[in-house]
Parts: sequence; C-alpha cells; structure tokens
Amino acid sequence: MIDHDRKEAEVRIAADRAALPFNLLEQMRIPCGYERSFKLLPGRVLANRYLLGVDLKDINSVQLQTICQRMSMPDEYVQALEEHLPNANLVFLGFEDNPPHGTYKIYLEFWERVKSEVRSNPTSLTPKLLHLGFKWSVEDNSQRTTSKYVCYPLLSNEAILQRMSDVYVGHEDSVSQNITTEIVALAIRRAKEAPLIYLEVFEEDGLRRSFDINLYAAMLSLKDIQPALIRLRDHFAIPTSTFDRLYCLTCDKLLGHLSGGISQNGEEFVTIYYEA
Repeated sequence: MIDHDRKEAEVRIAADRAALPFNLLEQMRIPCGYERSFKLLPGRVLANRYLLGVDLKDINSVQLQTICQRMSMPDEYVQALEEHLPNANLVFLGFEDNPPHGTYKIYLEFWERVKSEVRSNPTSLTPKLLHLGFKWSVEDNSQRTTSKYVCYPLLSNEAILQRMSDVYVGHEDSVSQNITTEIVALAIRRAKEAPLIYLEVFEEDGLRRSFDINLYAAMLSLKDIQPALIRLRDHFAIPTSTFDRLYCLTCDKLLGHLSGGISQNGEEFVTIYYEA
C-alpha cells in the first residue's frame, strides 16, 4: 500500500511539472499559441512535448521573471534572456518528457529582426539567429544547455535539400535522411511558390548536428505523410502499438516543422511538430 501511494504521488508530481508552463500562463491570463511534437529515437518515442508561444506584447517583464523563477531557470540563463529580450518578438515556453525527469525550455524568437535584415539586403545569404533556446533538467537545473537556431534565408529548394544532406555527412546510416528528404520534397511540391524556412541547430557542446524546416506553407496533414512515418517507425524500431496510438491521435493534425539529424550523444532522431 505504501509503494502504491508513493507511486501515485510520483505520478502527480510528474504531471504537475509537465503542466507547469501551461498553468503559469493560465494563472496570469496570458494568451498563447500551442504546438505539440513527438520525437523518434532508436527504440523509443518521446510523445509528451509541447511549445507555448507568447507575443512579447502580451507579457510584461515582471510576469516573465516570475515564470523563469517558477520554472527554476538557471540564473545565468535568466540574465542571458534579459540581455537578448529587446531584440525578440516572441517567447516560447516548453516541456519535454524525457525520462527520468524531463526538460524545461524557454526560447526567444527574433523573426522581425531577421525579416528586417533580409529586406534591407535581399541578396545576402548570411545565416541569421532566429531562435535562442535555453534548456534544463526539471529535476536538476545544473544539467542544461543552450541552442542556437540559425536561419539560412532565401535558400533555393535545391540548396535546402543539399544542406539537409550535409547534416548527415559522416553518419553511416542514411535511412532517416532519405525519408526526411522525401517528406521535404513532398512539401516543396505542395507549397509551390511559398518559400520554406530552413534552420540549423547548434548547441554549446558542439556535438549536435540537425536541421529544422518550417513546413506550414505546404498545408500537409500527418495523414499525408503516413507512408514516411511508418518507415520511420520501422527504422527506429518503435513498437507498432505505441506508434499506432500516437498516429491515431495526430493523423488529422497540420504538419508544422520537421526536424532531424544527429543528437549530442550521436543518436539519429526525427521530430514531427504539428498544430495542436
């Protein structure tokens, strides 16, 4: 009985931690956008992942500081967040249930600054910082990292596919590379003239190599990419029952972002973001 009670208490604590970003915004009556995702890794899928997007016009500095404090954001990250805040237009709060403890995330987005720089010099292909991400363990915020999401503006579709390929250079297995390339090629056909936004992700340990592509312009549902998802399921050896439950819940959702590459510990991964 004691073990059962302890297990129930642990489940409640884990649920409260996972819902904390939601609850903080709700308590403060701050409006937000909502995007979910699932991440495929060898032998497992991380399905409880989300981001909440907040326009910085809708949140004040005191509220943001309170959120950072309640989420136990490391002090040095709070200082970096405040330093970059004047150039940002959106802030994202996120959570990933990655056993044993999970990860909190806060991102800043600099979309308006990037657009302004591109418009002022439309012939320049210089990479530009679009997102700055801060991530830390829910249980121990000394386990942390920062991520820079660098936008490569005005790339041709051919250049996007080439840069995706370059992410996997030196990695022997090309299966997930081939499948993600097929998904992006389909998105390019569906998007027609609408440009896709291509990013690459760099973390402070320098080991992660990955891309992130905004595919909303293609107006694809997850059902439209079902054959590719099934091949990814098989490639990553995800149990069919686990994957099928997840697919049934998400198949009608709009495909948002596609992310993939090699993680900091050398594992292949593919992440599917969808509109919640």
